[in-house]
Amino acid sequence: MKKEFIIVGSIIIFITVINILSQWYVNNFFDAIINDINSIEEKIMKNDFESGELEANINDVMSKWWERYDFFACFLEHDELEKVEIQMIAINANIAIGDYGKGVDEIEKCKFILKHIEKKDSLKVVNIF
Repeated sequence: MKKEFIIVGSIIIFITVINILSQWYVNNFFDAIINDINSIEEKIMKNDFESGELEANINDVMSKWWERYDFFACFLEHDELEKVEIQMIAINANIAIGDYGKGVDEIEKCKFILKHIEKKDSLKVVNIF
């Protein structure tokens, strides 16, 4: 009986540690993406950019996203990841056609979804039950 408790306890501790590490990694990566998107938003708001600069910036953000997409798809909901992808495509499209007002709206939606994923998948009592 004692042996079973040790095995079960070890498994629970292992799962908890893996969850904490993955949550830390997701939060750090999402915060980096949000910071990159914030810098794009600031450039739009200050009208401080050159032709093609914003498109290059959002393409960099999208390439960072795609590098990690398969990893996140292993343990995050695909619907949430697709929402972020759709928002990034919308940001890119609005910037490409020069509709910066709509681009800012899409940036805010993208940031909200990223923050929502962070909160939703965090290790909290509310999310466990």
